[in-house]
Amino acid sequence: MLTVAVALLALLCLVLVGVYALLQTETGRTRLARYLESSLSQPGRTVTIGRIDGRLPGEIRIDELAVADRDGDWLTVRALALDWQPLSLFAGRLQVDAATAGEIKLARRPIVAATADKGAAPGIPPLDIAVRGIAVDRLRLEEPVLGAAADLRASAEMAVSADEIRLQLDIARTDAVAGRADAVLGYDPATGQLELRATLSEPRGGLVARLMALPQLPAIEFAISGEGTAADWKGTVSLDAEALASLDSQLTVSVGDRRTRIALDGRGRPGPAAGPTAISVFGPETEFSVTLSRQDGAGPLTVTAHRLRSAAI
Repeated sequence: MLTVAVALLALLCLVLVGVYALLQTETGRTRLARYLESSLSQPGRTVTIGRIDGRLPGEIRIDELAVADRDGDWLTVRALALDWQPLSLFAGRLQVDAATAGEIKLARRPIVAATADKGAAPGIPPLDIAVRGIAVDRLRLEEPVLGAAADLRASAEMAVSADEIRLQLDIARTDAVAGRADAVLGYDPATGQLELRATLSEPRGGLVARLMALPQLPAIEFAISGEGTAADWKGTVSLDAEALASLDSQLTVSVGDRRTRIALDGRGRPGPAAGPTAISVFGPETEFSVTLSRQDGAGPLTVTAHRLRSAAI
């Protein structure tokens, strides 16, 4: 029995060595690219992968990756690099030292194929995940995406394990238009403690205003910050959307087994872009204390106004 086990282990080692040696050749890398194209493509979506370089499998370099639908390429990624530790998988951990791209270009929104598979996604083995650095030197959004072209830079770090969940994200405009967004999310499973901090700043005509189709595309200053458990999370939220509206509020979130509750307590000020009806009812300033609740996570949303005070109310 021991002899059979040793023989099988030796055979496995020979296979792994053979695969590793093949991946260091041009033929092996070409076959890998064609296999990945076939695996990632589906009806209505075609993935094309260019030259693969690097010391595979731990260092992967792809000069260009494109995703197309029936109208052609809508996503192009250039200078894609992945440095990771394959052997860490044997310890139940996905360790990525760096995942970077020189450029990601989104030419337009993709066409969603009617025949696309809407079944459940394949299961992912339970792994601790640590990504030390994600960076995109240039994220290019062409005009058809949101109605205005934009260049951005993005970076992130991520850790997901039984001991910690943490995400850090930073996005900044790099063209002639100012704009920045950043977020930090931290969760300790042992204590249930959740920390969230996020800010957004963009001038008039910015990407978020376009994405949300806000009237007159106002400048936006937004911030949310707080910490606590899922059953008792407390924080603050502020919004200044220029001529549309502004808001400053305390925020409390409570998520239980049978009820989700969100409470807001603060002041709001409608602007000229909100329209004459909103101004006549809620202007020039409204004090509010409002609770949104839902039973069993799927029932109707109940809105309760504990306090609502303005010049008209």
